Amino acid sequence: TMPGYQGPKGETGRYRWANVDPGHEVELEIDLPEGCVASDIFVRILPDRVLVRLLGDEVIDDTLLNRVDPDESSWEIRGSRLVVLLQK
Repeated sequence: TMPGYQGPKGETGRYRWANVDPGHEVELEIDLPEGCVASDIFVRILPDRVLVRLLGDEVIDDTLLNRVDPDESSWEIRGSRLVVLLQK
């Protein structure tokens, strides 16, 4: 998350999250396994659920507390991390 960020955030055993733009955007951050490239990443964003698989291993399959807009949501690789941007 952004340095100095003080808003809602949390961490599980598999990923970190932050409500970077409260009410509008949630960012999920997952450490990528060694050797994992974009073609090894599967991300599915539904209005009430997010699913992430890395190298065929399910990392996230969670029901979301608040609905998101799948068409506006996206994901990207930042260095050795996968970042999923969930737009509400």
